[in-house]
Amino acid sequence: MTRVPFHALLVASVAILAGCSGALTESSADAVPATLEAIPSAPAIATAEESQPSDARTPDLEAFCELALPMLVLVEREHVGSEAHVAQFTALGEVAPEDLVDVIANLERHFDVAVSPSDPDSQDSVNFPASIREDGVVLTEAITERCDAAV
Repeated sequence: MTRVPFHALLVASVAILAGCSGALTESSADAVPATLEAIPSAPAIATAEESQPSDARTPDLEAFCELALPMLVLVEREHVGSEAHVAQFTALGEVAPEDLVDVIANLERHFDVAVSPSDPDSQDSVNFPASIREDGVVLTEAITERCDAAV
């Protein structure tokens, strides 16, 4: 038997019970299908594989490390907050382990919205919100631990 997520089973059960809960009336008794083909089929229950969107992200530690390790290297100031810098976070988020997805998304959003190469003050980490500095530490520690890197 295929394992079905509880919520999918619950929804299917409610749908079946709702369809069966009506009393049989004269008009519904007159509408009995004449052939098997005319009988509506039961609702299909989607498996976890079928219900997962085709563009779902897939964590990949090897790809994560390949993209993450260059982020530990010092870069030119002009790179911080640039489109290329933000794109690094976007790509990293697509292959990151689940526990780092929100951290990376927060950093990506910050560098996209609040940091600009044309505003040097915005590039200085001392001017970043505390939560962004904390996310930076979390990501750096995760990269060094999971990718066996020395900082």
